[in-house]
Order: sequence, then structure tokens, then C-alpha cells
Amino acid sequence: IRGEVVAFIDDMAAAYQWADIVISRAGAGSVVELATMNVPSILVPLPTSIGGHQEANARAMERAGRSVVVLEGENFAARLGAEITRCLDTAVYRAMLQGTDPLHVNASRAIAEQIVRLAHLKP
Repeated sequence: IRGEVVAFIDDMAAAYQWADIVISRAGAGSVVELATMNVPSILVPLPTSIGGHQEANARAMERAGRSVVVLEGENFAARLGAEITRCLDTAVYRAMLQGTDPLHVNASRAIAEQIVRLAHLKP
């Protein structure tokens, strides 16, 4: 498996295009980017995130079939390694690519278009 571990990436679009799978925390920005770019991922939510929001974000991606959640804790490295191997299996990987839109990115466009239509109806 060829991989790259980096602290910071300036050109995320290029990185997402390069990556077959992304291992990431599950902050709102990261989750939106992963969903928009349709990149399968293994999400490791920050256990100290306020109100557990990162785990909630990660679970939404998991329910949509786009991601797998690996929580930090006992045997973390072994579990992460097993999930990397499993996710790179052709059938699992294809299923992740075909997962549903977890954040309803297209719904945002439909709402905006409806607002514009309604605005034109005002006298």
C-alpha cells in the first residue's frame, strides 16, 4: 500500500483526487470535503470533541456507506490496519464510492433554487 502522512496540505482538491481512501478526523470541514469529493474514508473522531460532534459526523458518513469509523482506544493500530485492508478490498471500496449523499449536498442546491424561484414571485 502506497501512502503519505502529512501535517498540512495546501491543495486539498489535488490530494483528494490522488487518494483512494483518506484517514482523517471527523470535523465538519473534513466531512463536508470528503462527502463533496466522494472520497471513501476511515474516520477517527477526536474523542475530546465538544458534545461528541466528531463521532456524530463520522457516524453519519458511516450510515451513508461512505466511511468506516474507528474509535481510539485499545488495539487502535491493529483495528485501523484491519480497516485499511478491508476498505481497499475491491467490493468494499466500490460500495463506499456508491454510498448515498450523507450531507445532502444536492439538497442545499435544491433549497437555494426554490428560494430564488419564490423571490421572483414577490410583487
